[in-house]
Amino acid sequence: MMGNRSRRPNPQHDAAYIALRERLKAIREEAGITQVQLGQAFKRPHTFVHKVEAGDRRIDPVEFVRWCLACESDPATEVKGLARMMAKMPPPRYLDRQD
Repeated sequence: MMGNRSRRPNPQHDAAYIALRERLKAIREEAGITQVQLGQAFKRPHTFVHKVEAGDRRIDPVEFVRWCLACESDPATEVKGLARMMAKMPPPRYLDRQD
């Protein structure tokens, strides 16, 4: 029996990660690249791109940089923009918990 343990929210669903996913999709669309084409750049199926954009899969920093470069976007500029946006957000609630 599992008991009454509360589950932590999935970090993929906090506001900052949602904003990151939305920005990744926008970067791809602004570059005029399809999910299939970006998947090919990663040597992965298009479902890889879809899962990242939908929040079903996290993206690591190396993949983030590759995504930006494949879309001809500057990774450093994108990180700075994300950091500025996150600075205006309250911290996610799961960081407040003391387990």
